[in-house]
Amino acid sequence: MQGLVGKTFQGSADGNYNGPAAGLVFAAPTAKGYEGTMVRVVPLAQICEAVADLLLKGSLPLQPLSSMAVYTLATGG
Repeated sequence: MQGLVGKTFQGSADGNYNGPAAGLVFAAPTAKGYEGTMVRVVPLAQICEAVADLLLKGSLPLQPLSSMAVYTLATGG
């Protein structure tokens, strides 16, 4: 199962970004129900290093994926 979610960010609580964004939701059936994740897509006209500073404190970089930066968030996401 997969879905698309629309969102509008509104300032400081959302990392000082104002504007549209999207989320891709992925879920798969398991023996105990469903398991899944959501990938948030936010269009920012900044270099990657500057955007990484907007992530939650404690977020850690992972191995790049096709030269794209990937992070694990401090909240486990």
